[in-house]
Amino acid sequence: MAQYVVHKLGFWYTDDGYEVGKAKGNLMAITKTPEEAQAIKKSEDIKSLKGLYADNPVTFYLEHDNYQEIDKKMVAYYAAEFNLTINTGSPYYEFPKNLSDEQALQFLSIMELTFHNIVEYSDDEVINAADYELNTDDYFGF
Repeated sequence: MAQYVVHKLGFWYTDDGYEVGKAKGNLMAITKTPEEAQAIKKSEDIKSLKGLYADNPVTFYLEHDNYQEIDKKMVAYYAAEFNLTINTGSPYYEFPKNLSDEQALQFLSIMELTFHNIVEYSDDEVINAADYELNTDDYFGF
């Protein structure tokens, strides 16, 4: 039976913002169903985003191909949800403190961002957590 593994992604910082690392990240959980893995991924993504209060959201989508659309959605969401005015193309603003889970999920959706991925491993693959530890000298983990 296949196993579904939730990996934490690593991010590295460029001169402009964060880029997602290409390697499979730290092993967070091993599950037997994709639904279990998806629930864990969602929960861990929420925790990661909530830990970013006072960080600049722009650094996570500045290099995104869909930057302008994401930026417009962020400006609209800040106005509607937090009654805060952010100018389109603003180089700096912060994630609000004390986000609800629903607000965190909305930010993740708008920014097309995830901090974890799910990998399906076949029956014959041996999964060793030590093989998936990120070198923190090269990556940031959120």
